Amino acid sequence: MNIFKQIIRFRKGILSLLVVLLGLSFYLVIANRQIDNSLEIWFLDDDPYYQHYLKYQHEQGSDEIIVLMVSTGDSLEVSDMERLMSFQADVEMLPFVRTTMSLATAKFPYINLQGIKLKPIFSKEEGVDTYKIDEAQFLSNYLINKDKDQLFVYIQLAPTREIEPVRTTILPEIRRKVKKHFSDYAISGSPLLTEGSNQSVATETNLFAVVTIVFVAIFLFFLLPDRRYIPLALAAIGMPVILLFGLMFGLGIPLNMISMIIPSVLMVYGLSDIVHVINIYARHLKLDATGDKVDDIAIGLSKSLKPCFYTTVSTMAGYFALYFSTLPALRITGVFAFIGLLISFVLVYVISAIGFYYLGFKPRVEKQSGLRMASVIDWVNSLSTLYPKLIIGISGGGIILGSYSILSLEVSTNMLNYIKPGSYKSQYFAIEKATNGLMKFDISVESKKGKDVTNPKTLKQIGLFQDELVKRKLIVDPVSLVDFQRYFEKIGKRYFAFNPRLRSKIRRELTAMQKEDSIYFSFHNKARTSMNIVSKKKLMGTHEARAINDSLFVVFDETIPEELGLELKINGYLPLYIKLNDYILKSQFVSFGAALVLAFIILLIYVRDIKTAILALLPNILPLFLIGMVMKLFGLHIDASTAMLAPIMIGISMDDTIHLIHHYQLFRAQGQGVGASMREAMQVSGRAIFSTSLTLVIGFAIIGLSGLVSISIFGLLCAGTVLFAFLADAILLPTLLKYFNR
Repeated sequence: MNIFKQIIRFRKGILSLLVVLLGLSFYLVIANRQIDNSLEIWFLDDDPYYQHYLKYQHEQGSDEIIVLMVSTGDSLEVSDMERLMSFQADVEMLPFVRTTMSLATAKFPYINLQGIKLKPIFSKEEGVDTYKIDEAQFLSNYLINKDKDQLFVYIQLAPTREIEPVRTTILPEIRRKVKKHFSDYAISGSPLLTEGSNQSVATETNLFAVVTIVFVAIFLFFLLPDRRYIPLALAAIGMPVILLFGLMFGLGIPLNMISMIIPSVLMVYGLSDIVHVINIYARHLKLDATGDKVDDIAIGLSKSLKPCFYTTVSTMAGYFALYFSTLPALRITGVFAFIGLLISFVLVYVISAIGFYYLGFKPRVEKQSGLRMASVIDWVNSLSTLYPKLIIGISGGGIILGSYSILSLEVSTNMLNYIKPGSYKSQYFAIEKATNGLMKFDISVESKKGKDVTNPKTLKQIGLFQDELVKRKLIVDPVSLVDFQRYFEKIGKRYFAFNPRLRSKIRRELTAMQKEDSIYFSFHNKARTSMNIVSKKKLMGTHEARAINDSLFVVFDETIPEELGLELKINGYLPLYIKLNDYILKSQFVSFGAALVLAFIILLIYVRDIKTAILALLPNILPLFLIGMVMKLFGLHIDASTAMLAPIMIGISMDDTIHLIHHYQLFRAQGQGVGASMREAMQVSGRAIFSTSLTLVIGFAIIGLSGLVSISIFGLLCAGTVLFAFLADAILLPTLLKYFNR
């Protein structure tokens, strides 16, 4: 009580401090707002897989590649090629661009009696060698479509670490140069998809904020005992979000596709808390008012402090459990949601104390309209008395089926699910369709003992391996030393008759040849102990990527004899993408385990009885098993978003449990029996539990309106889990307490 009196005593200083902090936070949000959905949000700096990826970029070239698709006429005109060359020269002047490649500058393989050489397929004097385009399709497939009316330009950026500080300036600069040279084009690639995700997050965050504010304002009309409390409630709900974002952006922490849910979560949580606080205060004024304004405020707020404190702690525990995740994006979300909930809890009571003091009025007389609700609550309570074994049996069956469902769920994340429908997706799919795969896919066959892998015997076996990969549709449009060798064997037949030594000379020159000017094609390392096979891939889910990865090794074992001493390595982004699956699964179990332990400890501290704590915990884990069944039924995957579901929902589900047990223990302490205590507890807290559960269901359903598929699914699953949690608290919890405390 004294703390609330002190808040009222120093109210002017506190209000002044809040005004200053709000102003500073607004400034920091406007000045420093950043969104980052790059690769770094998923991996720690010291992660060995991430370090291997950075090393690959340094040694083999960055796979941060932008693909530009330009429309051309029915024939390849010199003017088309000159425009491409001019654009490439213009773009290559940018400091963050490493090199570019297109049909206008690409070098194709040629043969004559003296040997082989790479030379441009286009010259201003002779135009484009269209015969060579058809003849060397294994190369031209990357540069022009089959109908020869779309040309592709590849722009290779610097490695990820180098471009990250200036990523936001790269694409606007490249777009400016594209528009300078072309009018009919599409542009995509991994940097564009990252930008698309960033813009989607910015749009969705603003949308969530607006919709949630409207929802909160509407709900306050129905949930508060007097509408004059609405401005106070809105201040208590909105200020924590502003202060938290000011803190985040002030520390240089960008928003990402996961942490974007924080504003909606905080506002919905704040709504739940402020409604409890105001209603309990109003109830105190109605039934137990002392007549002293300051004393009434202190007493009224004290009555709600204990249950609201423990519900806040339980919710915070769910988010704090995300800190144990191996994914930085989830860690950031967990830590700042934790801080935000703490700020929200403190401000709800600070603003309420000061607001109640200045409002200076009692709530209007309530209408007597609770008879029907009381009857419904009594009926629900009677179920736990009449059918305890049936309820416990159904719940147990739900846990068993839910366990099976959860264990059989696929783990998969698809980055396209974090981009809204629009130009980013449409241009990506347009280029993907035209190129038969937009993402670079690079595998290498290496000698375990450091031997030359370009010798005829090894090369032949690698060729068989490559053919089998194409046959099983594991790779598309491969380019390797094998393809060049076969190409020269095919077109060189007419030359070999005139120069018998030409074949062996070509083989020597071929193994010495490297396409240094190419983004994509590096045949082997300098020591020739590793040979590369480059192909294309469509962007896919991580579970599909893992299946392809596993199949590659199966085919390798089937086609490459052990005596050759070779091993297969998958390079670039794919291994990192696959590893994300493992981290998501690990995060799911670690975070859920941490949340479960924390939840039980909080319950134990609160109820001070291990048996009651165990019984109270069961209704909080049942909803997770039920939502697992829903995910299995609809074929949903565990991904980077839904990996947060279990730990967060454990904390949120406990809120209603704590409110119900709080009143149950109060009536038990007064000497009432188990059944009578539960009936009274449900009558007192039933309306509040229903209203807060409905608030959370609608609040998470707002997130379900997201245009980002993964975030939408997360929101809807959370809404479903809250609904299941409400039913478990209303039916299963009373059943367990009555049945096991007979």
